[in-house]
Amino acid sequence: MYSLVSAPVLGFDLVRLPGGSAVADVLLHSLALTHSDIEIVATGWTADWDRIDLWQEVQAAAQQRRALRDRSTAYAEAAGDPAVELAGALTVIESCPLGTIDGLLHCVRYDVLDWTWRPVGRVPRQRGQAPVPGEQTDSANHATAVLCDAVAASYLRELLADQTRRELAAPWVSVSKAL
Repeated sequence: MYSLVSAPVLGFDLVRLPGGSAVADVLLHSLALTHSDIEIVATGWTADWDRIDLWQEVQAAAQQRRALRDRSTAYAEAAGDPAVELAGALTVIESCPLGTIDGLLHCVRYDVLDWTWRPVGRVPRQRGQAPVPGEQTDSANHATAVLCDAVAASYLRELLADQTRRELAAPWVSVSKAL
């Protein structure tokens, strides 16, 4: 649902979310990143093993948000009254984002950072700026992880524990000062 083409949908959701302005800030900074900036952002990367528990909490929060939308929709549909169905649909639109965290992360990886992907044979791979021609580096992949952590922390702000949110956002907060 989210992409740079459907930016109005993303904007509509972000203005209604408690952490929406922080998501917008990360996205705007991400759109202006250069190859050398990617190297800086990558320095904030935390090993995937250290982030597993945090991302399990992100998934639980995402499911909680989906369940809220599904309950609201099911209640409205079960009413059998067109007026109640319309009111239920409006409640969903007013209180739940149209998109999902998965759609937002896809937008960050493949729309905002599309320039970091290079074909390697038949398979596209995310690569950073290699110091030696032909040499691969994981800087783009690591920078993407930092950005996705920060976006998830803000997008699901009201559903995540404060400690989880801080741990996800801390790498971005520290490296953004160097940009």
